[in-house]
Parts: sequence; C-alpha cells; structure tokens
Amino acid sequence: ERKAEEERKAEEERKAAEQRKAEEEAARANAPRCGGCGEPILGTRMSAMGKKWHMECFVCVHCKKPFNAEEGFVEGDDGPYHEACLDEIEAAEAAAAAQANVPICGGCGKPCEGKRVSAMDRKWHPECFVCKYCGGPFDAQDGFVEYEGFPWHDPCLDKYEDELQQNSGSQAPNSAISNPICAGCQKEIIGKRMSAMEQKWHPECFVCHHCGKPFSATDGFVESEGKPYHEQCLDELEDAAQLTMQLNHALFEAARQGKVEEVPFLLENKADIHAQEPKKGWSALHIAARTGNVKVVAALIDNGAKNDIKDLEGKTPILVAQESGYLDVVTTMIEKGVEF
Repeated sequence: ERKAEEERKAEEERKAAEQRKAEEEAARANAPRCGGCGEPILGTRMSAMGKKWHMECFVCVHCKKPFNAEEGFVEGDDGPYHEACLDEIEAAEAAAAAQANVPICGGCGKPCEGKRVSAMDRKWHPECFVCKYCGGPFDAQDGFVEYEGFPWHDPCLDKYEDELQQNSGSQAPNSAISNPICAGCQKEIIGKRMSAMEQKWHPECFVCHHCGKPFSATDGFVESEGKPYHEQCLDELEDAAQLTMQLNHALFEAARQGKVEEVPFLLENKADIHAQEPKKGWSALHIAARTGNVKVVAALIDNGAKNDIKDLEGKTPILVAQESGYLDVVTTMIEKGVEF
C-alpha cells in the first residue's frame, strides 16, 4: 500500500508540473511583447509609445539610461530618447551633413540625402515639403504661398488668417509681402507665388528651362547657371554640350591639319564654326589662317565663318594670316569679301 501511495503522489506531482508548464506557456503566448527586447512580459510592465515594456527595457536608445518623471522622454524614429540625447544626435547629424555638403531639410531638420525639393531658399525631403496647416502636398498647378517661413496651400492660409482674426478680434497679418517680381516672366506677383533659388516665381513660371514643363514634388529640380532644370533635361544638355565640345575640337584639328573634306561633315553635325580655343582664343578660321590652309579657310568662309572674331590678343583671322606670311590666305579671304 505504501508503494502504491508513493506512486499516486508522484503521478499527481507530475501532472501538477505539466499543468504549471502549460499555464506558463499559455501566459507567455498571450503576454504582450516588450517594445525593447521583444520578449513576453509576464510581470510588471509599463505602457508608452503605443507599446508595452519591461520596466528595465524602457530606457534611452542613445545612452541606455532610464527616464525620470520630471523630464520624461521624446519619441524618436526607433524608440524613446532623453531630449538632450536626441538633440545631441541631431546636432551631430547636422554637423556631419554640413561637412559632407549635404543640406538640411527645412521641415524635419535632418540631412537631405537623395531626392530633395528646393524651395523658399531651403532644401526639403519631398515628404516634408507639405502645407503647414493641413499637412497635404502641393501640386504644380496651384503651387503654394509662403508665410512665416513655411509653405501653405492658399485656401489653408486663408482659413488660418480667418481663425487668427476671429481669435484676436483684429485683422490678421497679410501673407503677401509687397508684391515681388517673378524671376521667370519679370512681372509683378499678385496672389499665389513660390520661392526657389533665392527668387520668387509665379507657380506657372517655375518650369524647366529646357523643356518648359513643371516639376513634381518627388523629383524636384536641379539648378544650373541660375536656371531650374529637370535632372534628366540637364543631363541631356550636358551630354549635348560634351558632344559639341568634341566636334569643335575635331574642327580645330581639321583646320590645323588641312583636312578640308572633314569640315562639311563636322558642321552638319553641329560643330560651332565660331567656337574659340580657350588657350589662345583662336577660332577654326584663326587656326586655318595661322597654318596657311587655304582650302580650309575658303570652306569655313563659305559656311559662314566670320572674320571679326578676335583672339585673346585682339587679332582677327586675316591679321593672323598676314602676320604669319600667308599672302595666298590673305588674298583668298579678300576675294571672299573679308576686310581688314
């Protein structure tokens, strides 16, 4: 009987242990997960930032120290921070961006890497360049108005000014500042306007200098020589400029080497007959005159080359030919109507 009693008690303890284990597993399965370590919370916990936390896990992401009730915490992208720690991180990011020549977003204050919008003399993440009042994006047709350093939808600014007037019982300040001049059409801007490249624009005037089409909020624009461009348009222009430069160089070499048969081909392919070498300021006609290539001189003049272009010493092609002793070149040029 004693043995049977021992076996019965052992069986009860085994079943009780299994029951406790099952209950613990059920509790773990149903327990909320900690926002810090990701493990189930079975005991004391706290709620913050829409999550549950172990007390010991709710600490500053940066310094790993807990928060006190007086100072509290601020919410970052990846968790809670002491305000001083987050300020320190953002200051370091801004300093690194400044050192790397990365602009700071006018909305969130963080570095603008990748795509960005340029407006109101600042750079913006596309998702940060939104209406101060409603938080909605802008479209190319309606544009935005600038007030107190922020962009607004025109109707939203009207609502805001109406609210100011109702709350204060006085006239709200006018968002317009003495009607600036549009950098595109050079006319006075009355009403809607936008600010970009340190200038004011009618929304319909702020378009790509190459294709004349507006910019999207996601792609923004790039600036070159004081003009706005779509990045793709500027790439096309730069590629074309590079090709023209190569063709001009080929025209200079044809003039220098007397390859008259290459002149028509190069000009047909948009070589600039009046382009000048940077070193001496010589045009193709200067070079042909300097090297005594009569046939090239004649071909260039027949295709519209001008004699009034001066090199860096102030000399025209016919004067270069005369000083170089090529009287046949001078004679040919005079016969084709060139004057000293």
